[in-house]
Amino acid sequence: ARRALAAFAAAGVLLALRSARSPASSAHRSFTAPVLRGPAALRRHRVGRPGGVARRAGGEEEEEEEEGGGSGPSPEAWRDFRAQLIASGIKVTDEVGDGGSAASVGETKVGKSMEERRQPVAPKNEELLKEQNEELWNEYINGAWAHPSLVEVGGLLCRMPVPAQLLYQMRQLDSGGARPVLGEQLRQRLMEELPEDTKASEKEALFQTFAGNINYVYRVAERMVNDRLEFISEQAQGGRLDPRSLEEADQRLVMMYTRSQDSWQSVCLVLRASADAGTTAAESVTINRPLARRLDEKLAGYMLNGNDPEEPRYSRDVVAKCMRAFGREAAVYLGGPDRQAEPALLVHGFGDLPGAEEVSTGTRIYIGGIEAAIDGVLAGTFSPLDFRWFVGRHSELSTRNGEWSAVACARPIALKQCLGLPKPLWHEVMELCGGESALLSRLEFVKRDDLEEDDA
Repeated sequence: ARRALAAFAAAGVLLALRSARSPASSAHRSFTAPVLRGPAALRRHRVGRPGGVARRAGGEEEEEEEEGGGSGPSPEAWRDFRAQLIASGIKVTDEVGDGGSAASVGETKVGKSMEERRQPVAPKNEELLKEQNEELWNEYINGAWAHPSLVEVGGLLCRMPVPAQLLYQMRQLDSGGARPVLGEQLRQRLMEELPEDTKASEKEALFQTFAGNINYVYRVAERMVNDRLEFISEQAQGGRLDPRSLEEADQRLVMMYTRSQDSWQSVCLVLRASADAGTTAAESVTINRPLARRLDEKLAGYMLNGNDPEEPRYSRDVVAKCMRAFGREAAVYLGGPDRQAEPALLVHGFGDLPGAEEVSTGTRIYIGGIEAAIDGVLAGTFSPLDFRWFVGRHSELSTRNGEWSAVACARPIALKQCLGLPKPLWHEVMELCGGESALLSRLEFVKRDDLEEDDA
């Protein structure tokens, strides 16, 4: 696969493909993840909507227009209700079957203590979190949860590997009953795996049995990707390949593979959601791509004022204070490819910090309050690792084609540092989700010879 990618890059195929076509979305039916249904009042409340109330530090609230009215609990109450159900062992979502169907709320574990119910997925990560932030660690071990969801502010987006995307697309049908081209190819590949003597009347039922084995389907999808990329690379002549000679499915596969390499196992925090039925994050930052562990004067100036020194937002004195506060220890991340020339974004969990704004009511995740954060670190009130700096953003990340998977999660998962984690955050989040997400994590984990098992 890497040889194929090198051949494509050398021939300028990727650029040609990007300019020649835009990803087709009309053929992909939007996946609506199952939503937890609670009491009647909770059913009337829409989660993750772009409108609502943005709360500022000090209790001030800023009203935003919201389409339609409606009564119901506050977002804080909704998140608390959802967290309590998960803590009690209730399964809030089930795995999506063919065509995007989902089962209803399932099993409930009753009569067990929190300690008995809790099954750590990354004990060594927890130990590291305790060293970095004991208060956040306490919150994590007493209520860390995650589950597949619609895109919601304060939630996460996990980048899915290519075989998982193909599996997702195989399950999707548009309004005319057609699948995306690569999803259809995977389905046909699986049909070819059926025993030759299978009767025509029994093929579909047997196919469903085969398709229900996620481990098996994933391996078939991996073989399909490798076989096609190897075939495409062999078409290059003299190290050059004419993209016009590729079939539509191969063009899509090249694009899919390349995009997956650019954002491999990224986990993004959603800062703003689009009004499109919970499938798109209008703005987000990658939270597991560390960029720097300390600030010098130049980086501090860039973080505070961006790449526009002619109109600085902060004075030289504030930049100097920032360097003193975060000069020995800091957590700076590459948030995304967009808006990198702008000042960095500060994310933290302190609602009483002057100038801080909650990303969405009830999340208890805040941005801003930079000067107060600097002063607090210098005064010893805060640790530098209580804060996360992000350079750049992502725009318009979508779950519609299976490229990203949306996850609702407890606050500590989104706020904790990703610096030298023994188990990568992507695996931790996927395993916290359980079910098929945990299985996909395992299938990817066993490929790594640089990671050790993290048993409790």
